Amino acid sequence: MLTKNRLILLLFISIIFVAIWYKGMLLGGSKGDVVFENQTFFRQLDQCWIDSIPCALVKTTFPRAIGPSASVCEKINDSIFYHLRFSLAFFAAMVDEIPDDLDGIAAQLFEEYRAMQAYQSNYFIPWEVSTQGKVLFQSAKVISIQLDNYAFAGGAHPSTNTTILNFDAESGNILRINDFVTNQEELQKVVETAFRELHDIKPGSPVKRSEFFWGEPFHLPDNFAIMESGVYFFYNPYEVAAYAARPTDFTIPYKELEGILEKKRIF
Repeated sequence: MLTKNRLILLLFISIIFVAIWYKGMLLGGSKGDVVFENQTFFRQLDQCWIDSIPCALVKTTFPRAIGPSASVCEKINDSIFYHLRFSLAFFAAMVDEIPDDLDGIAAQLFEEYRAMQAYQSNYFIPWEVSTQGKVLFQSAKVISIQLDNYAFAGGAHPSTNTTILNFDAESGNILRINDFVTNQEELQKVVETAFRELHDIKPGSPVKRSEFFWGEPFHLPDNFAIMESGVYFFYNPYEVAAYAARPTDFTIPYKELEGILEKKRIF
């Protein structure tokens, strides 16, 4: 018979194994070797705790790849951090002015804010720069990650944009739409049809005359994501229309992309 101490030990070991398995499921461990954990960074000026005093802050939460393949995780994390640096370094005029780490980026923002306060003694506008990242989709072959960027330093409205990164889960390399598509011309037709339907543009009516794309012909967005049900397309503000028009996004089901998209590259 098992003694009381052995029973307690077995129960403790079982709990540990269940916890490890559950954590792996939450982070996507059942969909390949790469799993993700959230990383958080938050910095603000010392005076921010006083409501009546103007404040400046930098914050971000983003997914960090972990797993047995160090080289794959390093490629994914390097790509995410590259875009993260560019998004948070709101006041860097040149690429070589962007600090290598997040603390340096925050310090740069605070220096600019203090300079503005010194220049204008009654300056009261709060500044904020932030990026929120999340895993949109993950299979054994593809990982799609979205980074939502926000910056406000006065003006009529904040600056917002979204960056979507698609990765080869086996190599960590960035994937482009051409890596999935066998017929680029047909894809553009399908996406344009979806765009027209969303904005109620009649067939045959030139998109460029409907106050979209700044007078240029229709084109695919810079951002797309592989999803469970289809391909998600995202146009940022100013990519196709004024900021007030807001982003344009929609998902095209895989059924409508038959003969255009290689699903074997995804699942």
